[in-house]
Amino acid sequence: MQNRKSTRVVRTTSHRQSSGGGAAPEVTVTIALRQYIQRLQRSLDRTLVELSRAVTPDTVHRTRTAARRLRAVLCAFRRGLNPAALHRYAAALQKLAHDLDAMREADVAQEAISILSQEHAGQGRDRMNGLKSAVVRNRSQAVCALQSAIGADPWTARLVKLRYVASDPSLIVESQEPMSSMTQRVLKRRRRRLRAALRYRGHASRRLHKLRLKIKTLRYLLEQCESTYSGAVCAEVKQLRELQDCLGDLHDAWCLRRVLKRHWRYPRATTELSSDIETRQTELFHNFRKHRKELRRLWRAARNTE
Repeated sequence: MQNRKSTRVVRTTSHRQSSGGGAAPEVTVTIALRQYIQRLQRSLDRTLVELSRAVTPDTVHRTRTAARRLRAVLCAFRRGLNPAALHRYAAALQKLAHDLDAMREADVAQEAISILSQEHAGQGRDRMNGLKSAVVRNRSQAVCALQSAIGADPWTARLVKLRYVASDPSLIVESQEPMSSMTQRVLKRRRRRLRAALRYRGHASRRLHKLRLKIKTLRYLLEQCESTYSGAVCAEVKQLRELQDCLGDLHDAWCLRRVLKRHWRYPRATTELSSDIETRQTELFHNFRKHRKELRRLWRAARNTE
């Protein structure tokens, strides 16, 4: 399964500055949101430039991650944003992510089948060759489709819209509320919702995918808004990342099984790989439960110190 690269935690909490022996007022929601959004948009712009130069698993992954980080902030702090401008922004980001989905699925399928097929020697490996060739062809087609989309006018217009909305003064509602106050409310609400979602004990792919999105959003917000010097936050982010990776690999496994069903011309190879995937899923569920338990322990410890 494709490894998800962890990102450096950025310290962006409100800073107090000394001025004549006194502390300056806290950063307001308006100022902080403008800084967050402009910084995340610049990060997205850089990944888009790299993607336009070369469509690779790495550039696709980093572009998707940059877009998701930006969407997480927009969604979490939507009460501080103009609804109409927010809708335009979020819609453009969603369309961008949708254009990258096929490429992402093709990358996962090629990498996973390549790894799994190495475990089958002799005649087993020979049976995999046809399937591997088909997956490679599918990925080549996905690359061509994405390159064509990047070179088309709608893609360029969408990127222009993203930059325009990000710099639009009307995007952010004027507010003198300290950003630290809003941040604590947002994080408290996100933790409460995630705690409730983690009570789910089933294996339904759709429910677990939604759970993963909640985990990912909280992790992104903590990395964006909290201090790197907090040991509790660092430990929480670590467990969130582990949970996200487990559920991400499970999601990739389900997607891969759908891909295998489309390659019915290679029944023996797809049957063997499906068995390998099922074994891997059992391991992932075990790891998921372990890290869920550790995250809950961290939350309990944090409540006891309040």
